[in-house]
Amino acid sequence: MEHHKEPGPGPISVSIKARIERHAELAYRTNPLFARAERGEVSMEHIARYLRSLHHLFSMTVPYLKAAEAGALERGNPKLARFFREKIGEEAGHDEWARADFESVPLDAGTREAIDVLPTMKAFLAHVREMIAIDPAFYVAYAMTAEYFTVLVAPRWVAALHEKCGIDPRHMSAIAKHAELDKDHADEDMRVLDELLPPSESWDLGRLLASVDRTIEIFDEFGHDVFS
Repeated sequence: MEHHKEPGPGPISVSIKARIERHAELAYRTNPLFARAERGEVSMEHIARYLRSLHHLFSMTVPYLKAAEAGALERGNPKLARFFREKIGEEAGHDEWARADFESVPLDAGTREAIDVLPTMKAFLAHVREMIAIDPAFYVAYAMTAEYFTVLVAPRWVAALHEKCGIDPRHMSAIAKHAELDKDHADEDMRVLDELLPPSESWDLGRLLASVDRTIEIFDEFGHDVFS
């Protein structure tokens, strides 16, 4: 009896996965959010600055998924559009997790009210919009980057914040929840990248990998902005 081996991840997801893993290995040297947590140099106000921008990022997830869905339909890819539509249900309400975390940080009212979305987070979101405009398929690569990177770095980060900075994990519940949920989400992103992306003149693997690199670069810049 002949046994057929199930096909493994294709070259698109393998290449992006390797890229994300490389960035995750470097994260504790390149991004102050992680490096300073390991040294015990993150304060409650730093975490509040981070969480304020995280809430804004999460609040844009559903609108961006809707834009990606519309773009996929315009390009004649209903299967990809369905992926985005289903992902809306998975992501809806996550901004409330970040809002609750932000409000749980013990700061006086004046300090909390003065905290605004950081410029680098606005740049990060502009980058995501640009990816969707290039090709909605790029948004799948972005989702995989955000979700798999979180799975790789978040548990160690939350532990360092608690053990070395005295930041109670309850203030980081949105990240802790994503670190668990995103294990399955990242696997689904990889499947979609390999199965549902049609040939297109508007993107190639090199350009896709460059967008992944840029996503991490801006997130590193955001990490510096939190402490500026």
